[in-house]
Amino acid sequence: MAAIVYLLAAAVSAFVWSRAALPWITRPVRWLSGMLIMSVLVLLPVQALATLELLRWIGAIHLWALATVPVVMLAALLLWARKAQKPDHRDMERRRSATLVSSSLPSYLWLCAALLTVSYLVFAFNLFTSYPSGSDALTYHLPVALHWLQNGSLRIPSLSAWQYGLPGNAEIGMMLFLSTGHETLVPLVNVFVLVLFGLATYEIAMRVSRGNKMAAVAVTVIALSMPIVEFQSFSGYVDLFGSAFLITAVALFLARNDGVGSERAKFHRRTMLLLSALACGVSIGTKPVFYVYAAVYCLAVAITLMRESGLFGREFAGGMAVVVAGVLLPSVFWFGRGLAATGNPLFPMQVKVGQRVLLKGFAPSEITANEFSDKFVRQRAEWIIYPWTEYLRNPGEQLIPYSEGSGTGAAFAAFVPLGLLFAMFRAGSRRSGPTETILLATWIGLAVVWWTSLQRMPRFGLPLLAVACVLSAPLVVVLQEFAGRGFAILLVVCVVATCGISAFVPLREIGGRLKNHGWSRSHVYGYPALVDDLPPGTTLLNNTGVRDANFTLAGRKLTNRVIADFEVPNPITPAFLAERHVDFVVEAAQPNGEKTSFRSTAQFTAGNQESTSANAGGKRWTFWTVERPANATGNRQ
Repeated sequence: MAAIVYLLAAAVSAFVWSRAALPWITRPVRWLSGMLIMSVLVLLPVQALATLELLRWIGAIHLWALATVPVVMLAALLLWARKAQKPDHRDMERRRSATLVSSSLPSYLWLCAALLTVSYLVFAFNLFTSYPSGSDALTYHLPVALHWLQNGSLRIPSLSAWQYGLPGNAEIGMMLFLSTGHETLVPLVNVFVLVLFGLATYEIAMRVSRGNKMAAVAVTVIALSMPIVEFQSFSGYVDLFGSAFLITAVALFLARNDGVGSERAKFHRRTMLLLSALACGVSIGTKPVFYVYAAVYCLAVAITLMRESGLFGREFAGGMAVVVAGVLLPSVFWFGRGLAATGNPLFPMQVKVGQRVLLKGFAPSEITANEFSDKFVRQRAEWIIYPWTEYLRNPGEQLIPYSEGSGTGAAFAAFVPLGLLFAMFRAGSRRSGPTETILLATWIGLAVVWWTSLQRMPRFGLPLLAVACVLSAPLVVVLQEFAGRGFAILLVVCVVATCGISAFVPLREIGGRLKNHGWSRSHVYGYPALVDDLPPGTTLLNNTGVRDANFTLAGRKLTNRVIADFEVPNPITPAFLAERHVDFVVEAAQPNGEKTSFRSTAQFTAGNQESTSANAGGKRWTFWTVERPANATGNRQ
């Protein structure tokens, strides 16, 4: 209940502020601003209390204490809004006219929007009749969020596990939803940023297409039809989260001069600059991949401000101060936490020059193997035709190459690669505007970085995919004008094909549960039902070889404490078990008896420990009881 109060108070506060402080901006920009402010109001109090806990000034983070912050802020904002200056009538009229999309859209765009909506609703129905999914989500994103919730602390508990060292702005939202006891709500974090992603894409496309609303909507449809976006929207992956805020940062920066000519032009400019920087900061606090994108963002902003006001101008210095403050506000906690725990503010990333390690951590290849990207192509030369092939080495039993980690879809393949070539032609012939030219140059540079430094992972390039969609807007304008009927038919066919293939996955899962009556959590996740009946506080060590069990073993009420496989030593020693107050060591074996365990238990199982076994998910699960010394304390009941 505390989390719901907290989130609702933050949402209303953000709405009141954006409506009162920025009444003259267009509706998409106002929605972007309000949703961003809500996100910041959710993140900062959690980070502030976590900082106090790191300093040992408080014992733990308590959600009801958190809930008072936005409630008090909301009361103050309501008082301020009553006294705020009323917007100029002409500003309001300009905003309304600039946001009128409605009935002027052609019927094929409404049809595409309806098809997308149906597809997304199928995914939503599958989620709300099941439980969160996604390999990385169940392996470490959700376990980390649950660990924070159970311990009331965001500190790094183990320096040997990079998973605990990652920045976690997205996991803060997951932690709040997990606190409700309804884990199905967790993906609402990504549903929220999906709206942000779509609005930001539309706003940038409007500028690239020079106000052509039909082209901007078509581009947004293409972006939202990408399977990688649709699958991540209903999972616990965080790539969409970081990408949405990064694209929002670009959209708000481009909107900084919209107030020029009004009485409050300077206030508008600084406000939009701050909001843009805040969005970039939220992205930085999502995962280290976005450090690269944020560095390019900051460089582009600095160059733009320098060109507008001069290198040594007061306006430039003030603008950069706003940008630095905005970027650091939602992200500095994670750097401070890493510095306090390891002496490396970039932990878990290793800082290395040549063969010399300057700051200890993990090499990128230790977090994501370099050869992992080869699962998406037969050979690396095929990356240039990936949108048309969408190969996946191990597509699973459903034989579909779409997932949270890959898939651009038919609409993207039909229009975006050609749109990029057309954008390059326009830039070469000097027909493109400054916004389009800068975005194209940035896209090319970041594409090189993605290839050389981001291990060619499609989901790590999600911001590039979004910008590529935006850059295809001029081509869409031309196609709408000179081949409108053909363009409309092709777009609808592509959306039908992509949505049909994507929706097959949740439809099949729903059908399977209907057939087998498998609605329980233990049946969905494939673990023994006895896990759900363990006393609250029971500690289980996951040595099953099933990475998803890092989260699923927490049980239906999320009251079990799980020692994740990535923090378990090899071999598992009695000393480690005693130190972590482990009640059961959980192992699993295939039907043929072959164990899937990751760590050796030779030192532990040498005695006569009791065990309980059960079959679930096509495996034989064994729960080894850990006998503690008489003076040991723990959670056993």
